Amino acid sequence: MQIAELAFDVDVFFHGQMCGRFGIDTSADGRLGFHIVVSGRCWAHAPALPGPRCLAPGDALLFGRGVPHVVSDAREFRDRRDPEAVVALGAPSRLPATGLVCGYFDARNAATAAWLASFPAACIVAGSQAATRWPLGLARLMASEADAARDHANCLASRVAELFLAMSVREHCENAQGAAGLMAARRDARLRAVLDAIEDDLARTWTVAELAALAGVSRAKFAAWFAHELGCPPIAYLRQRRMQAAERLVRSGAAADKTLAGQVGYRSVAAFRRHFRE
Repeated sequence: MQIAELAFDVDVFFHGQMCGRFGIDTSADGRLGFHIVVSGRCWAHAPALPGPRCLAPGDALLFGRGVPHVVSDAREFRDRRDPEAVVALGAPSRLPATGLVCGYFDARNAATAAWLASFPAACIVAGSQAATRWPLGLARLMASEADAARDHANCLASRVAELFLAMSVREHCENAQGAAGLMAARRDARLRAVLDAIEDDLARTWTVAELAALAGVSRAKFAAWFAHELGCPPIAYLRQRRMQAAERLVRSGAAADKTLAGQVGYRSVAAFRRHFRE
């Protein structure tokens, strides 16, 4: 995947130091999000992770929509807990403190939406271990801009966060064994054209033959090629993307009715509801 393809809408909602004992979980908001460590250390907890992970400056926890997670001061953690104190980044504290920049993000184009659909429910970007140390540099720049008493400071912090996310995607794709499928497929111009067409018009009644024509190969060759690269047949992938789009619409307040079914390519409300439940 070309990093230039990636574009995010980013909203930085917190920047500061959590002091003493704390445990934060923003999964109830039902949005994609991140917690980036700027200073100090903390622990990431999520059922989607193999176990608690210690986060150092430059590390980040990225999580999916509604994915349960906690960022806390301790390895052993049982429940959400408000911090004993919150102070500005860089301010002195009598308690142990962890500097964090937290926010939400979403896709701004088809390529990024496809990546978000394939990314793990929760992922640690081990920026503190990156050879070039770019994560720590960007985290500090983000914190500096978020904390600046200047006009548009939060806007600039969000732009830095967008770059951090794009770099994190590349880091993940280069190091995670499970990232090969969609990312590798998008490096092929023919498959990328098919994937973008699906994203641009999920409501269309696509056939395998139509998708094969976009790729410029026969129906049989395309079906086998797509399944090999993406790990599932074309129509199964289309259904998966429709359900993910429907989930986003429901979370935004849409009702699972005929209108929503039509928006994601279903003529039968009963079939839509059945697949959505599954």
